[in-house]
Amino acid sequence: MVIGKQEQKRRKLLEQLVSLRADIQQLDENTDREQQDIEEQALRETRERLQDLKDRNVLLKAFLQRAVSQRKSLQEQSKRVDDRLHVFRHIGSKADQGVGVGSASDGMLWCGSGQEPEVLQDVRGSCFTRFGLLKSLYDEQENVQGGNGDGGRDLRNASYHQWLNQIEGINATHPANHILAAMESLAAENKKELMELQSRVDVVKDMEALRFSYSSFHLQDVSEPPPVLRSVKSLLEDGWRDCEVRAVEKIGAIRRDKAMGSRLTLLSWEFKLLMEEQYGHDSVLLNAVRSDPTPLRSNNC
Repeated sequence: MVIGKQEQKRRKLLEQLVSLRADIQQLDENTDREQQDIEEQALRETRERLQDLKDRNVLLKAFLQRAVSQRKSLQEQSKRVDDRLHVFRHIGSKADQGVGVGSASDGMLWCGSGQEPEVLQDVRGSCFTRFGLLKSLYDEQENVQGGNGDGGRDLRNASYHQWLNQIEGINATHPANHILAAMESLAAENKKELMELQSRVDVVKDMEALRFSYSSFHLQDVSEPPPVLRSVKSLLEDGWRDCEVRAVEKIGAIRRDKAMGSRLTLLSWEFKLLMEEQYGHDSVLLNAVRSDPTPLRSNNC
């Protein structure tokens, strides 16, 4: 009895052991699957974080490049501003200095003694360049058919850019009051030259030399003497001579008309005689010819 009970207990323990082993194996399998899932999840999260870090690194590099580029651009702009500021300060310091030229208001012009001021030289050169450019444009309009083509256009473009460069150089080198004084000085010089030329002009004398006369708001050519008017008597004599010539011509025309009329009558009479000789045997036809010879003449023809 005791042995049987022990055997049953042993079997029961074995069954429990087998069941326990099965549970342990199931737990191990579940644990492995969960561990694998955890590892895969961790790997995915690690990959996502790594990709995010790479994207952040790319963005940071792009931002760094942009920041470096902007910094370089700002440095260049700052350098240009500093250079312009230095130039403006230099020009501002020169603005308080005398330029050595006068103005049109006081008439104190540069009289040629000593060296011509630099600002006056630069402004005069730019004026000459602009005059040459405008003259080339005027010549092109006057000679449209005989233009220089692309060569002339390139030359004008070069002259135009040269003039712009001169203007920019003047503005960057000289203060505004010096430039204005130089322009007023050049204007006064031109005014003085025009007044001298105007004083040399003598309109009356020049018109007399050209054999012209100006009176009653009209310009008349007096290089040749005016024609002498014919007398009334000579005009009447010429008219009577014309009348005599036309009367003689009319008499001749009347005579020719009468002669041609007589000849026509003679020819008609001769034609009737010929018709009588040709159609004398037919009295009806002969009467028709005598009354109206025209149809017979047409038929005969």
